[in-house]
Amino acid sequence: MSSSYSKSLSIGSRNSSASGSRTEPPPAYPPVYSNPVETSKFQFESLDFTPSPLEIPTASECVAHLKLLNAFHRLRHEVGNYEGLFGIKDPGAVNESDRNRNIAWVKEKRWAIYVTRAVDRFEKWWGTFPETSDGRLVNIKTTDFEIGGSINPSTFPTSGQSLDIREHLPPLDVLMVWHAYMLNPRIYLEDCMRLSKHDFWASPFPWDLIHKWIDGDTFLYTARNIAMINFTKDTGLAWDNIDGPNEKEILCPGCLSTLHVPWTLPPAEMFLHDQSFESFMNHDEGFAAKQFTEMCGKCYLTITHEKLRVAKFTKDCNALRTQKRPLPGTILGLDGKPEMVDVKKRVGNHDLFFPNRLVENLDDFQFSFRTNPNLTVNSIKERIESIILSSSQRGLANKDQNNLDFVAKKSRNAIRRMMAQYWENSSPFGIDLVGAVIRQGTFVQKMYKIDWYHSPAIMATMDRSILKYHRFIGLIGENPKKTAVPTLDVDLAWHTHQLTPKVYYKYTVAETKKFVNHDDKIPEGDLSKFFKWTCNAYEKKYGKPYSECSCWYCECTRESQRLSVVSKFNPIAKAKQWEVDVYRSRQPTDPVNGPHISTHNAIKWSSDGYTKRRQLVEEHDEAYQKACKHAKKKGREPPPRDDYAYVYSPYGQPIYVPYYGPYVADPTINDCTYQTEPTQVDNRSGAGGSCAAGTCGGTISLGSCAGDAGPVCATACGGHGNASGGCGTCGGGDGGGDGGGGCGGCGGCGGCGG
Repeated sequence: MSSSYSKSLSIGSRNSSASGSRTEPPPAYPPVYSNPVETSKFQFESLDFTPSPLEIPTASECVAHLKLLNAFHRLRHEVGNYEGLFGIKDPGAVNESDRNRNIAWVKEKRWAIYVTRAVDRFEKWWGTFPETSDGRLVNIKTTDFEIGGSINPSTFPTSGQSLDIREHLPPLDVLMVWHAYMLNPRIYLEDCMRLSKHDFWASPFPWDLIHKWIDGDTFLYTARNIAMINFTKDTGLAWDNIDGPNEKEILCPGCLSTLHVPWTLPPAEMFLHDQSFESFMNHDEGFAAKQFTEMCGKCYLTITHEKLRVAKFTKDCNALRTQKRPLPGTILGLDGKPEMVDVKKRVGNHDLFFPNRLVENLDDFQFSFRTNPNLTVNSIKERIESIILSSSQRGLANKDQNNLDFVAKKSRNAIRRMMAQYWENSSPFGIDLVGAVIRQGTFVQKMYKIDWYHSPAIMATMDRSILKYHRFIGLIGENPKKTAVPTLDVDLAWHTHQLTPKVYYKYTVAETKKFVNHDDKIPEGDLSKFFKWTCNAYEKKYGKPYSECSCWYCECTRESQRLSVVSKFNPIAKAKQWEVDVYRSRQPTDPVNGPHISTHNAIKWSSDGYTKRRQLVEEHDEAYQKACKHAKKKGREPPPRDDYAYVYSPYGQPIYVPYYGPYVADPTINDCTYQTEPTQVDNRSGAGGSCAAGTCGGTISLGSCAGDAGPVCATACGGHGNASGGCGTCGGGDGGGDGGGGCGGCGGCGGCGG
């Protein structure tokens, strides 16, 4: 991949956003992994991976990260283009008008199966590491959260002994899953605490090895023999994903017997006509597909992903009863830090442990598929609804507190966060890692297209990104009720920092008084609005452009600041704005490859999505006209806005996308290809994941507004929570917690009770 080649990855054209008329699609671009520019080797031969004394990411780490992302891009391209992989052949006689779409869809299907297998492989690799803290076996229990015990969970994030994984570094596909997992920092922290992986938490991403094992020209990942041998010995798996078994081992939720189910069920003769293509792509019943179905030969239960999610909840409840392992969502406070029991309280009335009390003190959660084969996660939500709305049931759950009928705001927040772990997630982890990898793939694509790696000024670019990131975190600390959204260059430094979890925790707590989360899901309209605020706040404070890009979208988002009263009548602000204008006049106006808004976490609504997007288009139309007038007044050409009719898939196929802007959810992701929908949430009132009756408004969303995982609030919700995360923080109510985003993320519903 060369710089000149990456610049050719441009999108086609359309005749203004208002018309929406189609043009002929441009040809697909060919993959290139050879003949890089001459700057790629000499400047990286002696990268210094000494940690920064300031506990911030270093330029060398960011460069190694870019190298890793290029390796991920190569892997995805090779898997998608592997003809016949997993029995999936390229489409044959399909309608010519849909040819590009179908080819991209088939390649994405191969990638979806590959990633699902990779997550399974990661789970096995993760399981090979000891459940230790500073080398000693340890299991955190609910009783450990009382101050004065032998174990102090509050010190977990800043302690632990880093494991030496140099000889146990996994294959690239497993590394990719670990990478996406760590980029959900609060989920990663709580999972490491609940699942007793303290020393694993303390282990940073081994940047020096990654830099050494990935070829700087081809981005081929080549591990040492000892690592390959250890992976196979420890996990029982082949080093290469595609050499693994064609079936996955699962336990029947009904009788716990072992079953081996296929990853995919492609037809014997694929795609001979349109009907067979559509049938397979929409109705595959293999484990990697949304419609997974398998009948247990012993108890005859029809197993689906939904039943496996209920089984996960049941397993966690049993672990709570038998091992005192806290339920997910009950460990971290609203600031993202482990919250100990108040000195005036006990475990039995600790606010965050309310979900644990529901399970331990009531018999309502003794679920069995034998007596009710139609159980769903929504059944769990409805059971909690009935308890929340019943004074007598609340009293039984709260038998150890003085006011039996009272459910604290933190308790309601803990319910929502607990439920967020089960909506569309049957894995032992706190987030659907398949979806996490796919959303990160959007960021990988952006880094590949911008191609900073081959820039002769890459080290200076990385230093500037790190400085902007430090300022970005400062904005979060100074504006706890706002959501800060990163640009792509800031996000690169931010991601790099999160891959050293213990250091990242210390840094964000010191700078913001909380463990800053990186929200994995934010509605695209909110993302655009929050980005506008971030641009204005950054430029007002530093007199420098936040988004170093002059595309039409970035010009539109800055237009409000240019017209603000402060800018007009405050001479200092006006001088800063002049500096921004001068700097911006020298920047490129390419809306594709500019380092503007980072949108890998953008999601769209399943209902009224078209209406919301159309409203955004109209708002940007108005702002664009103002930006054009301003450009002409300054003697500049207006930023072009007629080149977004076609968007390239990761495999090179141009896909027509109306009303596309840099802020929208990745239009090249076909949500129905995956077990869950990576870029879409169901916001219909009453849908699975919507707020439980009696808990919305001034209380809490059960899994909705999830931010980190699961659906977002239905239309009944309002306001924004004071989340310690999102792409920074969230504003509005006084909720908070893991999400940030959604209906105010982790606050939603008026802020989880306030």
